[in-house]
Amino acid sequence: MTTTTSEVAVEKAKPAKKKKADRGAPPVYVALDAFTVNLVPKRGDQFLQLILSVEVDDPQTGDQLKLYTCPSCATT
Repeated sequence: MTTTTSEVAVEKAKPAKKKKADRGAPPVYVALDAFTVNLVPKRGDQFLQLILSVEVDDPQTGDQLKLYTCPSCATT
């Protein structure tokens, strides 16, 4: 009877070094796309529409976040 064991190398990700935010800089907000969620109606149509903005550490982070939004929104 032959038994085999397999070893798996696990590499832990190192946390990214955070830059110290300039305390005097104005906050940077990124507006996300509005989206609508249909709810289970008890009477008539019911839906929830959300429009969100998030605060990011710096304009570069905001630009990176905009890469994940719709193409027409990334230019605004």
